[in-house]
Amino acid sequence: MLYVVLMLAAFGFYAFSPIHSSEALSGFLLSQYGLNTIINFNLLGSIIWFLLLVFSLRYFQVSVFIERQYEYLHVLEDKINKKLGEEVITREGKSYLADYPKFSDWVWLMYTVLFPAILLLVAMCKVVYEWIDTGLTFSWYTTLNTTFFIFLAVTILLYLLKIHASSEQKDVEEKVTE
Repeated sequence: MLYVVLMLAAFGFYAFSPIHSSEALSGFLLSQYGLNTIINFNLLGSIIWFLLLVFSLRYFQVSVFIERQYEYLHVLEDKINKKLGEEVITREGKSYLADYPKFSDWVWLMYTVLFPAILLLVAMCKVVYEWIDTGLTFSWYTTLNTTFFIFLAVTILLYLLKIHASSEQKDVEEKVTE
């Protein structure tokens, strides 16, 4: 998550001040590695797009993995409790979900709705701005960045479908078992 936020910050810095961001990166490379080079703005933008995509993929992959583990734990708890004939194990199931704090609901909403929506909106604005900036003419960098945007948008949409489909399924299952 931290890397995605850092890439969004780099994205914003690059979008609003490409010259300064290129100078900052050139200065960093010179001071840290002794590289005295001029950074290509378009290449820098594509690198930021790529890193945003990679870090977002990893973040969403981990989030879905964690959600799948909760689903698995709920199934195990139910099976064990049925074998025992009473509800003994409920840490990740009913006990955990009973009296769920409002703050936790808020955090869940932030991570599973607002953050992905903001990420998608910022990326969409950036790709539209890039096409407008090129005068709607063909550019390899803009085409590459648009491809990164499409991959990012698909990733976000699939994440939202998985997370919210799982939530709706849990709600239905809880109502059926009550």
